[in-house]
Amino acid sequence: MNVVFVEKLLRVQPHMKRLFLLIRATNDETARQRLQNDVMEKEVFRILREKHGKDFYSFIWDKVTPVAGDIACENLGIEEKSMKEEMWREINVIVNVAATTNFDERYDVSLITNTMGAKHVLEFAKKCVKLEILLHVSTAYVSGEKAGLILEKPFHMGETLNGIMRLDIEAEMKLANERLRELRDNGASRKAETIAMKELGIQRTLDVFIVNYGKGKLRCVPIDRRMILDVIPGDMVVNAMMVSMVAHSNQPSLFIYQIGSSVRNPFCISMLIDSAYHYFSKNPCITDDGKPIRVSTLTIFNTMASFRRYMTLRYKIPLKGLGLANVVFFQHFNRLYRDSSRKYNFIMRLMGLYERFFFFKGRFDDFNSEKFRAAMKDDGMVDGMFCFDPKCIDWEEYLMKIHIPGVVKYLLESKLVK
Repeated sequence: MNVVFVEKLLRVQPHMKRLFLLIRATNDETARQRLQNDVMEKEVFRILREKHGKDFYSFIWDKVTPVAGDIACENLGIEEKSMKEEMWREINVIVNVAATTNFDERYDVSLITNTMGAKHVLEFAKKCVKLEILLHVSTAYVSGEKAGLILEKPFHMGETLNGIMRLDIEAEMKLANERLRELRDNGASRKAETIAMKELGIQRTLDVFIVNYGKGKLRCVPIDRRMILDVIPGDMVVNAMMVSMVAHSNQPSLFIYQIGSSVRNPFCISMLIDSAYHYFSKNPCITDDGKPIRVSTLTIFNTMASFRRYMTLRYKIPLKGLGLANVVFFQHFNRLYRDSSRKYNFIMRLMGLYERFFFFKGRFDDFNSEKFRAAMKDDGMVDGMFCFDPKCIDWEEYLMKIHIPGVVKYLLESKLVK
């Protein structure tokens, strides 16, 4: 989404004086290379490339200043004193979308980036003398396991999801560091260290299911088919960001908007299940040797308990038998046993990570967002290019023509997901 935001900002703000773009890099030259390779070369910049032609790169470099840094560090990891002072002196808008969006991330990495990173951005913003607005973007699912209508309201300082007050972030950092030190003192391998640190966190993502289903690796899932997911296209989030930047500049107040769909245009998980089946039935993935992968309808389990019973009877017990036979016959079935164990452990770990997500009972209220949309519509700001109204989305068409084809193109075909 960072890339989409940068592209749209450059496209609709032609008179923008300067954009400082913080990029995780060791030096400015590396940051510049990452900006060119990881941002400017993306397909979303096609319109700007066509508009500016041979002057495209000069247009970008005239507007954008890549800054080497890291939000995990104080002062955003910016080493050059003159650059920090210039940013503090000139910046009037800060947009923070930096985070690890890998939902299978190590706890220490996600804590440093997503928690301490937000703290460092806020501390940096306080030093910007011309600052008009700090815009922070997060997933609504940081609400945890709340049920019912989840309102657009802030937490009080130190308040936690489970109601316990005085959350101590420093204590969480200490816990992660102590666990990491313990693993290293005990000579844990890199792989064991990563697994242990991941187990301190919890991970979720939707596309991993689409990918594994299309590849024929996912045949059953524990889920409530009636469950409502709160999803929204990334470009609508960008539109809301753009409008809010204009609307709330120089307004010394806190505004919280949940840009979602679960109240005004509910997306039922059954839509995803059915659409994935229809899509991959018509457009099957192809194996390395050129054969189409045939998908079947998913077997649905209404509870995690019933799913675990099925997996035990269908796979775990036969797997133990295969392991015993492998020992008796001097590792003759070693490859089959190893591959089968890996697949079983992958599925069980994946389902364990998703357990809370599969039966989520909350919906995200968007009263503030709807009120904001109505006000901006009267000003003519949210029509066309800046639309972020979830009611205009046809979910079946979106899944079949946009989202699933995008997952296939950018995750499956690009080999980003193995």
